[in-house]
Amino acid sequence: MNQTCPFCGGTNLAHANTCAICHESLPSKKRTHITETFDAIQPRLPGVNLKSRQVTYFLFLILGFTGSGFFYLGYLFAGFLYALAHVFFGLYIALIYPSFTSVAILSTIIFQILSSFYILIRRTLKDVRGEFLK
Repeated sequence: MNQTCPFCGGTNLAHANTCAICHESLPSKKRTHITETFDAIQPRLPGVNLKSRQVTYFLFLILGFTGSGFFYLGYLFAGFLYALAHVFFGLYIALIYPSFTSVAILSTIIFQILSSFYILIRRTLKDVRGEFLK
């Protein structure tokens, strides 16, 4: 595709650096990547249903042990493994070390709070379709 010189109006080749008629330097058209212009906090994409960062945060904070945050983002296998790991961890502590059950519950709650704060501050978190959270 040819480009027009902004100084004389002449037609030049698409990859030319200078105008063939007036010999002025042509402005370069730098291609920008979508991540350079995309704002993950306030997206402006019409017709795209983005997942909410706040909903993800609260799912990880309140129901994190069920894997619901991963399910919401579309990571079904990761959510299932996450919930299964919590079940096995809880059963292991309750059966093997019954006196440490309260410690296990407290450590699980602390882990949920830390992971939800990580979700909140992470700007590049994407759902299963590869789209940023709004």
